[in-house]
Amino acid sequence: MPSPTSKHLHRQACGKEVIDEPSTLLALCTPNGKDRANFFRSSMYIDDKQYVSLLIEDRGEYFLEIYIGSPPVSVIVIADTGSSLIWVKCSGDYKAHHFNPPSSSSYETVTYNSKFCKALRKINIGDSNSCEYDYSYRDGSRVLSLVSQLKSQIESKFSYCLLPIGSMKTNKLRFGVGETISNVKVVSTPLVLKDPPTRYYFSLESISIGGKRTISSQSRGNIMIDSGTTLTMLHSKLYNNLETIVKKWISGTPIEDPPKEFKLCHEAKFIRADDLPTMVFHFDGPDIHLQSAHTFMRYHTHVVCMIIVPNDNLLIFRSMAQVNFRVEFYVQNRKGFFR
Repeated sequence: MPSPTSKHLHRQACGKEVIDEPSTLLALCTPNGKDRANFFRSSMYIDDKQYVSLLIEDRGEYFLEIYIGSPPVSVIVIADTGSSLIWVKCSGDYKAHHFNPPSSSSYETVTYNSKFCKALRKINIGDSNSCEYDYSYRDGSRVLSLVSQLKSQIESKFSYCLLPIGSMKTNKLRFGVGETISNVKVVSTPLVLKDPPTRYYFSLESISIGGKRTISSQSRGNIMIDSGTTLTMLHSKLYNNLETIVKKWISGTPIEDPPKEFKLCHEAKFIRADDLPTMVFHFDGPDIHLQSAHTFMRYHTHVVCMIIVPNDNLLIFRSMAQVNFRVEFYVQNRKGFFR
């Protein structure tokens, strides 16, 4: 495990299909023990004791191609740390990028008494003692996650580096012990696991701009790390405090009726790049410096909006805030790293 060399990190560069949230009754299937280790093929390869797959950005979401079943079938999935579900489309009509379970020789129906079935919340006994379950996109169990199922091969470690919106390059999602990067600062923070055990949390203490600091929070594991969506979410008290600081920093009056996804927007013609602040997110341990590209975006052509919004249900540190950092998760040791 790398050791921290600095408590401050500042990064500038790194070297759709819509998913609904259905809830349905299905028979649970999974690759068998032999094929689980070969879950990824083709676009994923084994290198230096790790599984490596290419990540492709499309409108703020990050996709990878996996091959599932025997013979292998290509499916496109979103890399999402906010859910443990391995979610693919199934079809009996051999549609492109759909998995047809009966056509796979490695397909097995999971029994009602298995650990995979017991890890689900709403289950029933199906035909031949099969596991029938009611499952939505936001449900989950760490037992079912890809990281958990591959833990003996990858030592419960994975990492990624997300590219900016519109990037024509690809980067890599790594499972396992990867190579160390020389001459790059590494900072660490405790990785907090809690109920539901399907998500990864860090502890955010406060945010600052130009030395002006927001109210502080001492709540442990108060912000979820999510690579699957774009907008960072903060509790309304923290958000309102941050918004007040941002408004004082940026000259000009915000627009009165911002697009519904956002809370704070300005007309682009009145905003220069230098007007937008650098924010420092103070986590338990490291200070992560976020440039304006991490926290603001142009909406269409005429509006610049802050991509941080209030939400009193859940604090989320989302994908745009993580762009061009290599984010590493050492689940067994409960450590998160930024490079």
